[in-house]
Amino acid sequence: ASHSNCNSSMTPLDSSSEKSFRPLVPTVAICVVGFAVLLLHAWRFMPLLVDDALISMRYSQRLLQGHGLTWTAGIPVEGYSNLLWVLLTAALGALGMDLVTAVRVLGVVGNGAVIGAIAFCRPAARWSDAAPLLFGVAAWVLAQPIAVYSIAGLEQPLLAGLLAWALVLLFPVLEGDHTCPRKLIPSGILLGLVCITRPDGPIFTVTSFAALLLIRGIRVQTIRLGIYLVAVPIAFYVGQLVFRLFYYGDFVPNTARVKVTPSGHHLLGGLQYLYTGVLSFSPLSWLTIAFAGLTAIGWPARLKERRARVVPVALAGLAWAAYIVFIGGDIFPSYRHFVPLIVVQTLLFTEFVAALPVGPWLARTKATTAIPVLAGALVLTFLPYWYMQERDIENERSLDEIWEWDGQVVGLALKKGFGDREPLLAVDAAGTTPYWSEFPTIDMMGLSDHHIARTRPEDLGTGRIGHELGDGQYVLDREPDLVTFGHLWFREARERSGKEMVEDPRFYNDYQWVRFVGDDPHTYEFGMWVRRFSTKIGIRVENDTTTIPAYLMNGLPATIARLDDDNTFVVDFSWSEPARIEYLALPPGNQTITVDASCPVRVWVERAHGEEVLLDSTDDFQFSLPGEDIQFVHINMTPVDDVECVLREVIIQTTP
Repeated sequence: ASHSNCNSSMTPLDSSSEKSFRPLVPTVAICVVGFAVLLLHAWRFMPLLVDDALISMRYSQRLLQGHGLTWTAGIPVEGYSNLLWVLLTAALGALGMDLVTAVRVLGVVGNGAVIGAIAFCRPAARWSDAAPLLFGVAAWVLAQPIAVYSIAGLEQPLLAGLLAWALVLLFPVLEGDHTCPRKLIPSGILLGLVCITRPDGPIFTVTSFAALLLIRGIRVQTIRLGIYLVAVPIAFYVGQLVFRLFYYGDFVPNTARVKVTPSGHHLLGGLQYLYTGVLSFSPLSWLTIAFAGLTAIGWPARLKERRARVVPVALAGLAWAAYIVFIGGDIFPSYRHFVPLIVVQTLLFTEFVAALPVGPWLARTKATTAIPVLAGALVLTFLPYWYMQERDIENERSLDEIWEWDGQVVGLALKKGFGDREPLLAVDAAGTTPYWSEFPTIDMMGLSDHHIARTRPEDLGTGRIGHELGDGQYVLDREPDLVTFGHLWFREARERSGKEMVEDPRFYNDYQWVRFVGDDPHTYEFGMWVRRFSTKIGIRVENDTTTIPAYLMNGLPATIARLDDDNTFVVDFSWSEPARIEYLALPPGNQTITVDASCPVRVWVERAHGEEVLLDSTDDFQFSLPGEDIQFVHINMTPVDDVECVLREVIIQTTP
């Protein structure tokens, strides 16, 4: 392109676009109101914060702590799929912002940026020009996934904002006959940022390049323009690939190894996900699909002039929809993967309204007539749009998913009680408890584990996305100190690693179910499997001394361990709820028991096999185990008086 072409003015689709950078009262007013509605809509879903968001936040957390882009100690893996999001979260954290607040600020800003993109491509110099902007902003802020993921902590808002601006900045180039290649650089930079926001981000670079070829024709000048468009995305993509290879030693992120398992089963699941999502966002979804199709074929003829805007948006939507089907949809509430499709739907719907003769009608109609008609049109358009989303169970899930905040109680309680010992934690839900506890952790489903992500079971492709991998033997071999199953700290195993673990005799020999209660920031009871003879938090055997922490004296179901004022886990026990430990292994010899409790206690000991009572006393806690082999006993204790007592520790001294 010549130098004059670089400085020539572009011919936009409508004359009002020439005033895009002027302070336009209708434009500003609609954007401000739209942003306020977005905030109110998002507030409805507070305090939602999905578990995977806390996985990414743990990477940001550890980066700020000087541990690099890692999730836990050991072999580093790329267990995030949102590099730019992780870095931006860490940047706000470095400025002193709490990371939960940081991801929500980024979410609101990202989705708010889409409102700005709509205003950029359809500004309103007069109120009579405002219908496309008004309806477009309404379509965006009233979509429940947009409200949900403004606060849910994942990268979809950042992706939405970057994608929307990349597309609308591409519009003038596609509408002009002769364009300076440098004017494609802003879109290229934004598409490059999309590439490092998500590993699947290059899809939108490909579709934008394809749109350029379709609109301007396959010729040398177009290829030259395309090079300017894709140069930055390619540089960003290759740069991240090189970083991934040298830092993580892999060509693909760990998340792809776990979640992308193409199969017929997942293909059907992806089709179902796509269909139910399109249905949930009807009638706007069907309307925009029809509008894009008619514009593509140029019928009626007046729609041909809109192809420069419709084609790049529609191609992005088609490619992303195909990708959703390929990966099998998603398991998160409120159609997380539909956020880019809602960007597409919103831009197409804005163009659809612009194609209607609304502006001329408003220009010649009195306000007393125009305002009620416009308000009625808004209600008739968005009432069914709202209703279809409200009745969808996927959107209802976002109102009920608050278990991650119970995980905050779990993580903080464990950190207070065990933090100085840094026990090894094994989890299915790799976000909430690891983030709040900051413990070294095994991700038993493999998102952030090098070994499990590379373990390929024979039935791969037949289960839930991201929940198919596991290796129970590998987890047991690593001897985690704490094990939790499922996302609500279940006693029963729910996923592959856990199911394989409980089938191994080592599990029930080595682990004991313990109930805890935490009270920060609210009260919550939970259970975990504790390794009985963990060197960090279990029964300690040193020379001839066996030390039993109170929380392992929990042989009765009602026993719950709590934190005392010194952040030590203690157990309350009474006549009706004795403290008890079962199948305790002791060496032969004379045994002397010392009880660290807040009251005088009665202790009785019986053999684990045969029910022989070896001790029953309130003052002299001694008994003998004759023979030469390790023997198993049950130890019980109650207060001497009918009071509630606090147990801190039990010590058993063995002498020949």
